[in-house]
Amino acid sequence: MSEKSKKLEPTEEQKIIAEITKELKAEGYSEEEVRQGLELAYHLKTNVKARTDSLSDSCEH
Repeated sequence: MSEKSKKLEPTEEQKIIAEITKELKAEGYSEEEVRQGLELAYHLKTNVKARTDSLSDSCEH
């Protein structure tokens, strides 16, 4: 990416997470699906690497 992500204050970040969670639940996503989505977004934002290089069983096609 050419521009860096803006650092958010913890309270601002919590508000955004709460809003996303509320909207996703309103669209019918389960608590677990919302949690996984937020976790994925965090990993993508912070470039965290998976513990192993292999794909998880849930990602197999």
